[in-house]
Amino acid sequence: MSSAVETPPRPKPAYLSSFFRRFVFATFLIFSAVAPLSAQSASSPATAAAEGAATETQTLTLPGVSLAERFNQGGSIMYFLLALSFVTVTFTVERLVQLRRKTVNPPGLADKAREAWKSGDMQKVIQTAEAQPSVLASTIALLARHPHLSVNEASVMAGDDVSRAMRRHLQRAYPLAIVATLSPLLGLLGTIIGMIEAFEVVAIAGSLGDASLLAGAISLALITTAFGLIVAIPSLGLYHHFRGKTHELSLEVEEELEELLSEWFRAPSPGGPEARG
Repeated sequence: MSSAVETPPRPKPAYLSSFFRRFVFATFLIFSAVAPLSAQSASSPATAAAEGAATETQTLTLPGVSLAERFNQGGSIMYFLLALSFVTVTFTVERLVQLRRKTVNPPGLADKAREAWKSGDMQKVIQTAEAQPSVLASTIALLARHPHLSVNEASVMAGDDVSRAMRRHLQRAYPLAIVATLSPLLGLLGTIIGMIEAFEVVAIAGSLGDASLLAGAISLALITTAFGLIVAIPSLGLYHHFRGKTHELSLEVEEELEELLSEWFRAPSPGGPEARG
């Protein structure tokens, strides 16, 4: 009597179970991504119409506010910011006029001074320098009044004179840095004052719970901060521009004077005692 041998069930391949898990996970991700889109597309037409109307209203309202109206909304702080903007304009124009190569190191002045120095007439050197008023001219005239100095003494005197003149130029640009510092602080002060007033309005409204009151008050409060930054950013940029230009022109004057000193004081001066003897 033969007995049938029972064959054990073959296990399912491991890759099938792994594939099934991945399929389920991918289906879940796709459903999760598509469901919000479907819900959004199925939203009520009234909501879409309301959003469109709000957008249209906002588009029509915002351009209608002029700069003068924004200025008046900012309160009394805006007048201080306006005064600071006038300071910026004033000192910017002054620096553009006074801080030029013509007023610091005029082209051709050094060559004219060399020719005058060779003649031995120090009064002619002074007149040549005074004909082109500038930082370099002032130092050349100073050297011409003291032709008997040693090279070290003349170098120290010329360096001190140029340093003082260029420090004065740099100091005249410093108000721009002050404006760049004060403007944001005044704008922030105006914003804080406006926020205090905004919360007072909300407190007076009490249980009405109108969020538009708070939003409108905060919007007005932020105007001073915006105007403060509008004044401060150009002022800071202009200050660093004029500061860099001052250092650049100072280096040019120093290089020019080094050449003149090496020619005039390392050899016997035409107007000095060695030349007369």
